[in-house]
Amino acid sequence: LPKFDVKITFPPYVLVNAKQIPVQVCAEYTYGKPVQGTLNLNTSLEIYSYSYSYDRTPIIHNSVKIDGCYNYTVNVSAIDPDHNYYYRRIMVVANVIENGTGVQINKTQYLQREHSPLNLDFNTDQNQRHYYKPGLPYTGRLKVTNPDGTPAEGEPTQICATVNRKRIIDIWLAQRTVQYCKNFTSDVNGYIKYTLEPQNVDSISISLEAKSLKYARDSSNYSPDSLNQPITSLYLNPFYSPSGSFIQLKTVDKPIPCGAQKNIRLLFTSEGNANFNLNYQIMSKGKVVNTGTQKVTFDTKNDVSGNFENDNDLIDASETQIVPTPDSTPASSSSESDSNEDNCPEAKDARYTPPIGEVHIPITVDDSYSPQITLLVFYVREDGETVADSQKIEVEKCFKNKVNFEFGDEEKQPGTKTTIRITSSPNSLCGVKIVDKSVSLLDSSDQLTKDNVFQLIEDMNRNNYYSSNPCNENIPQPGLQSSPRSKIIQPQPYSSSSYEDSLASFQDAGYLVISNLILFTRPCSNNGVMSISGPVRHSKAFAAPAAIAGPDAKPVKFVVPTSTTSVKVVRDYFPETWLFQLQMTG
Repeated sequence: LPKFDVKITFPPYVLVNAKQIPVQVCAEYTYGKPVQGTLNLNTSLEIYSYSYSYDRTPIIHNSVKIDGCYNYTVNVSAIDPDHNYYYRRIMVVANVIENGTGVQINKTQYLQREHSPLNLDFNTDQNQRHYYKPGLPYTGRLKVTNPDGTPAEGEPTQICATVNRKRIIDIWLAQRTVQYCKNFTSDVNGYIKYTLEPQNVDSISISLEAKSLKYARDSSNYSPDSLNQPITSLYLNPFYSPSGSFIQLKTVDKPIPCGAQKNIRLLFTSEGNANFNLNYQIMSKGKVVNTGTQKVTFDTKNDVSGNFENDNDLIDASETQIVPTPDSTPASSSSESDSNEDNCPEAKDARYTPPIGEVHIPITVDDSYSPQITLLVFYVREDGETVADSQKIEVEKCFKNKVNFEFGDEEKQPGTKTTIRITSSPNSLCGVKIVDKSVSLLDSSDQLTKDNVFQLIEDMNRNNYYSSNPCNENIPQPGLQSSPRSKIIQPQPYSSSSYEDSLASFQDAGYLVISNLILFTRPCSNNGVMSISGPVRHSKAFAAPAAIAGPDAKPVKFVVPTSTTSVKVVRDYFPETWLFQLQMTG
């Protein structure tokens, strides 16, 4: 087994226009003491096995005495004199020879230079919504990071929202595109929180674009080692409801501690005073762990539509509905001037702001919720339409059985004895594994850590299936007799939709939907492309890992017939053969 290790350390990131790069090479024994010996260094651009003579670049050789660590600086012009190979990685090869024994350890490390000084990402987490709900604010976060992934604080960034709007009244049609922008500065964690005001029902799509203001690209002074301007975008589809009813859970940005109680805020639109039963279900690790119903009574006097607006986060815009003027002429299409909004002061002042109510859903988090839960909320209107929303919420990683491990001594000489102390929850089965650190130098993939355990658990929450387009599904309506399906495969017009609906909320939560209620409401359009559909078609609504448990659902008891015949039990559990020493705690 190796007794010492060699590490080559570069800066966290290096931009492509850097002239000098600091490098550190360290050789340490497994118990932390420095290694004394000789260090041989080769520094160059990455060498390809198929490189031709004209691809070859200089190799810088160094040979020095080392006592633990050695620091030096790479001059980029020395290994890439013409600056033609900025895309190739920098390669450092270190060879350490231990004094007295002649034992050698080789290590090679590569460094990729970065063209983008920042990374901008709208998809900061899995709760980032790719749709918006008319009448409700859209909130999101933009993450600004350095190339190494660390938060970039104080970076000036501009976010622009481009809204495509379309409205049809009989045969009158008007379309227009509006754009509004606002400048932000990233906080200490590299985040920028932004809010879009409630959109009108005639908004058919929103495009978000963020770009760095500090690194604006100068096209007149471009060179191969020029930095790119950080930029990213996000496309949002509208949510659809035939009644204009929407509910929306507030995003939980931070993991909820185990044992804590959290009130999840929910906003909903209403045409007036309303009463309904709000159902919620909590899923974790592929199972429903909690359900509940909350009676909601709303009076328009309690409208909270003005309580969510924050001047620091708000990307404001004068949103108005497109309305026809009295002298408008019918047309199949219209330009911006056809809507004549400039001549209609009433339209300029009219915003689509239905009354908004709020309710809080209390949840108490325990270890069974860790590391993530999915919260599904829905209610059913009198006409049968289901109004729903869902959200994934992170929970701190915690176990039911708490355990702590510590050595009795901070440092001991080889060959001497030491003690260990384990404290845990009562009646815990603890496995103890002690190996020499040299083993982990060869392979550390078998180390049992909290993150490794929860990574396996997270795999249980994933829906690894691909669904067909629900717009192409021939879903029988409740109460209607479906005609026998022909066995002949016939060409069918391909349909699609740019909208989302309540069915998507159930699917995103990972539920199997079998219901006579109205969930699939999105309008579908035929783009004229023909596709072949077989006699049997499956929808995502009928393929998911868990089923919906209603608020009044009761467990069903199954009677298992008993047998008088003896059963031979085959032993397949051998804990004493584990690579652990098992100890029970009192």
